[in-house]
Amino acid sequence: MLTKMPMATCPFCETEAEWPNDIIAVYTKRVVEVRPFNVKIVTSGVLELGAYTDPATGFVSMMRLVDATYG
Repeated sequence: MLTKMPMATCPFCETEAEWPNDIIAVYTKRVVEVRPFNVKIVTSGVLELGAYTDPATGFVSMMRLVDATYG
């Protein structure tokens, strides 16, 4: 998941956490290394729009970046 603002809590882990309105699901080609919140991440991939439920997590997204790479 990417959003422009760092979050104090993970919305997946805390039921009370508010979801940012600019969040996007990102499905990468390789495992993402944890980076500090203040380090810029540049991504590219295929933008998909419309409802999709991730079969592994059950997460529902309306927009996502698939086959993504980052640097």
